[in-house]
Amino acid sequence: MLKLLNDFFEELILGLLILSIFIIVSISRTIMKLTDNLVNKYGYDKIIHFLCGTTAVALTAKHGIVVMLIMTVIVFVLSVWKEYHKDDYIDWKDIGAGMLGCAIAFVIGLI
Repeated sequence: MLKLLNDFFEELILGLLILSIFIIVSISRTIMKLTDNLVNKYGYDKIIHFLCGTTAVALTAKHGIVVMLIMTVIVFVLSVWKEYHKDDYIDWKDIGAGMLGCAIAFVIGLI
């Protein structure tokens, strides 16, 4: 009886493992498609601006509102500097993407 129960649980664990792998692969493919769609729609530069703005403000959230506001200003200044000195033309939508990232992290940081 114990061997039968042991065999049952081994097969159950194997089945759950296979199901887990299938789910992970499906989720990975979905995330890849979403990422590709975002990159195709907005471009890498805007996504990087957004992620940098979000990350910079999110990292300062534990220090309070004033520090998050200072970081938002720093992100803005660095975004403008980057557009003027590193790109061929100034794309204000890139700067806006960075500010949108800052705003989202700011709101979440207030919660």
